[in-house]
Amino acid sequence: MALALTLMATGPATAAPSLAPQTARVHELLAEWRLGDAARALEPLARIAPRAPAVRLARGELLFHRGRYAEAHKELEAAKKGLTGGPKALRALARHLEALVRSTAATVKGYSEELSSKGHFLLRASGRDRLLLPFVGETLERVRARLESDLGFAPKH
Repeated sequence: MALALTLMATGPATAAPSLAPQTARVHELLAEWRLGDAARALEPLARIAPRAPAVRLARGELLFHRGRYAEAHKELEAAKKGLTGGPKALRALARHLEALVRSTAATVKGYSEELSSKGHFLLRASGRDRLLLPFVGETLERVRARLESDLGFAPKH
């Protein structure tokens, strides 16, 4: 019984560090605003170890970048708890991201939200600025289409 408890207690701790290079890649992709690539890089890690703190931290950051603040906060809280006593840099990142998610969610609380006509942009505004959302969305879609035409590339978020 004591042996089984020891193995269970050390299993996740030894699994998490092995995910560090892969989750670091997810954070790099997010820093480059390559959300689609980050999601694809995170997918196999989330299947292997969905509750690993490093995976939850990366998932929380991805959710934040996608504007899903409540889900991001939940993931970052879980990551923070799982990182207690873990690598200092990851704990600091978790604290930083959690504070950023909280402040951003508080800022946009009560804002209207609208998806652009082709679904590439999520727009938020408050007050009179809400009236501009359809026009801003259409402008961004046209700029994106023009950039794709001129450069042969458009980010896939």
